[in-house]
Amino acid sequence: MSLFGEIVENILNENKRGPISYETLKKETNIINGPLYLYHMTGKANLEGGILKGGMERYYDKDQAHGPGVYTCLRPGHDSGGQNFSYLSDSERAGIYGGKGKSDSMSRAIMIVCRLNKKHPLENVLIFDEPLARKIYGHKWRIKDQLDVICGDLIENVKQEAPGDYYRLINLEYERAFRQNTGSRLYAHLCSNSKTASRCIDGDIFHSYTDGFVYIVKDYTAVEPIGISYDLGHTFFPLKVEDTFERFVKSNKDLRFMLGLNSMNRTYKTNIITDRRSPFNYLPQFLIDGHAKCGKIINGEQKWNYIDGSKVTDDFRRHTNPNYNSILVSPYLWFDKCSDTLEGGQAVVSIENERFFIKKQGDNYSLYNNYGEMIGALNSPEIIENLNNYLHPKEEDLENFTF
Repeated sequence: MSLFGEIVENILNENKRGPISYETLKKETNIINGPLYLYHMTGKANLEGGILKGGMERYYDKDQAHGPGVYTCLRPGHDSGGQNFSYLSDSERAGIYGGKGKSDSMSRAIMIVCRLNKKHPLENVLIFDEPLARKIYGHKWRIKDQLDVICGDLIENVKQEAPGDYYRLINLEYERAFRQNTGSRLYAHLCSNSKTASRCIDGDIFHSYTDGFVYIVKDYTAVEPIGISYDLGHTFFPLKVEDTFERFVKSNKDLRFMLGLNSMNRTYKTNIITDRRSPFNYLPQFLIDGHAKCGKIINGEQKWNYIDGSKVTDDFRRHTNPNYNSILVSPYLWFDKCSDTLEGGQAVVSIENERFFIKKQGDNYSLYNNYGEMIGALNSPEIIENLNNYLHPKEEDLENFTF
């Protein structure tokens, strides 16, 4: 699925209504309680097929040196005041993103401004800058203390899973980590080797000599594009993406991120999952209409179920031993076959070669036979007995049956 693909065909000819100045966005920014606006540089060619395609969609950046996530900046490069300094001029930056050696690179470079949809934008983010870290973490601004705050009681798991990466990171001289990106690269190694760290840390902020402060957001579904700039971030024009963002992102969240599991293979984009922490052998990357089909092997046979995204709490991925049954539409009963999606609260399933229907009523799901008769509620253990009685009726039930 190409995010925003439906509305990007004419993106470069967007009606330039009501330009927004960067200074206006800067005044509205609140790094503690939001809103926080983030800035992403790309080229016009990258807008083809989706506005999140160029360096933002998780498929495309899984192999980046600093780890998977949405690569953004806290400020445009031209705002190089204070600690946000960048050695590049606007023309040099345009040459990098608009195409090196291109005489028209300035007109080909694009900046997207995004709103970060998080209540506390920098919560659980590892920050490699002392002044900024002090604002967010107070006296616990050092790298070791930040990790303790972010991981909580799970910090011992991190030390056991990746002791070398952990101790190299916390013993790194802060100045070196800040100025040379070293800390961010070690953070990426830590998250790669420690699944606990990957589940707990939502991203990191470090300084780049070319772009200023870089914020890598692991949950791309929280990054909402709202404007586009053709002058490297001095002025922005609103993007008409609200409906598309609601349809493709807010309601269809990154399921594997929510569960703290490995992202889909970026090359093959397969739904087969090999993450040993997952009980599933089949799991898509995204929810569709708030649900996702999942599969697992039971007694040597492939079985199917659905995940209800509304049951996946924000802290689910941080749990050491999460209760996966608690997020299933049918925690007691798995199906031989089922439709690919559970949309509009309905799906078709098969058990012992007989067709049934799942229907949602309120917050509950029930199983119905082909004649519209309810077999039972799927969230009740009684569904097993009810289904067995329906599929294999006792002799006395057959004797009492009349046409």
